[in-house]
Amino acid sequence: MIYSFAMLTAEQLHRVQALEKELGTTIVAFSAQDVAMEQLTPEALHRLREEEERTGLTLLAVR
Repeated sequence: MIYSFAMLTAEQLHRVQALEKELGTTIVAFSAQDVAMEQLTPEALHRLREEEERTGLTLLAVR
């Protein structure tokens, strides 16, 4: 399972914005994505990590 920025309905957005105002802080909403992680060979995992270093991103191999 991984999490990504949530696509909010108008009602959800309204509720989150109201909570932000009440708490005086910014809130970021995420939603769960049910994905299967790919089993990489050691060589593929090494390449993935190299690209993470080069790009400054976190990369996930999924099915």
